[in-house]
Amino acid sequence: MNNFFKSIVLFTLCTVVVSCSKSGSSTEPLRDYTEQYTKDLSNIETFMQTHYMTVINNPGQTNDQDVTFTELIAGDTHPSIWNQTQYPIQTLYVEQNDITYKLYYLQLRQGSGPDSKSPCNVDKVLTSYRGEYIYTGVEGTENVVVSKQFEELINPQSFFNLTGVIKGWGEVFPKFKTGTYAGNPDGTLSYFNFGAGVMFIPSGLAYYSTSTGGIPAYSPLVFTFKLYEIQRNDQDADGIPSYQED
Repeated sequence: MNNFFKSIVLFTLCTVVVSCSKSGSSTEPLRDYTEQYTKDLSNIETFMQTHYMTVINNPGQTNDQDVTFTELIAGDTHPSIWNQTQYPIQTLYVEQNDITYKLYYLQLRQGSGPDSKSPCNVDKVLTSYRGEYIYTGVEGTENVVVSKQFEELINPQSFFNLTGVIKGWGEVFPKFKTGTYAGNPDGTLSYFNFGAGVMFIPSGLAYYSTSTGGIPAYSPLVFTFKLYEIQRNDQDADGIPSYQED
């Protein structure tokens, strides 16, 4: 299992303030959710306003719908992520921690599959992705909002259960569909017309106070992702897929 998902069980445990150590010092108190969300949203929006993205269109190849983010510089004519119109910014509102979180995402491509090939938040997904965390850095004498990659999965071999990953994934993936695929002579698969997107996740819908897998605590995250296939879960083993039950 990838580093990004190894500490999912620790996420809940680590949101509780631990007691003082023998030396008398204590860990940082849990930050206020509302204050942290305000900071996260500001950093996410600043990142979107100060960076542009490049999307590769290369059907059937591994790099199809790959995305790179580049910081805008003085005189740059590229439209920012915030101002570009090719991939309209879409918004989800998610209730968590007594807060209504705003979660931005972009549909690079919804996916060509039928409605039955769109996952619910109780299903499993076969996905490639790249994850980056957003933070405030320093360039020269100025503070800037930038991102750093913490993990990338190019050729997924197993499905991720949306009930066992961060909240933001379970909210965004159902907005996408799978595509089609074909076998290659070497035994690999080529994927076509799959759903692909970008999601910007406040820390309260990610790992919040937990530092894990190279991700600092209280980090908002940005994922680029491709949805290749889904599996329906039957969590109570009653023969009825979970997405068909209340």
